[in-house]
Amino acid sequence: MNKYLLLLLLFFASWAVSAQDGKAIYMKYCQTRGVEAAYISQEMFDMFGRLPKIEVLDEDLDLSPIVRKLTGLYMLESKHARVSDRIRADVEAWVRRVGFSLIMRDRDDDEETEIYALFDGDKVSSLLFFAREDRSEVEFILIEGDILKEDLNRLLIHSKK
Repeated sequence: MNKYLLLLLLFFASWAVSAQDGKAIYMKYCQTRGVEAAYISQEMFDMFGRLPKIEVLDEDLDLSPIVRKLTGLYMLESKHARVSDRIRADVEAWVRRVGFSLIMRDRDDDEETEIYALFDGDKVSSLLFFAREDRSEVEFILIEGDILKEDLNRLLIHSKK
């Protein structure tokens, strides 16, 4: 019985640690020379209040329902091949380990962009944008929160029109 309890505790501990890997990737590289980094906290999103609607393809789009549910945004950009390779390896390992779903991939010449989502029922808990260019440049954008799939779909449908 104790063996099963220990295995269950180890599973939940490893799951909790893997959920923090995106923040850990950000923290690992945010102070690295030549890496541009930005972070927006949940408190900052809470301060936004009512957002003005933005015009997307001749339609007004209200981002407030999505923005209010965000808990963090982490961004990294590197144009240095060695650092970019390390970031890429860390992100790829994390995506595989956590079980992100690839929801979009775009390849254009030497640039590849992928969008991954981590689903929790009818919500998206993490949205990861990862772009690589010329094997020396990477961009990492991690958005965390409790975004309803229907809100995200509405936004994606407007952006594709």
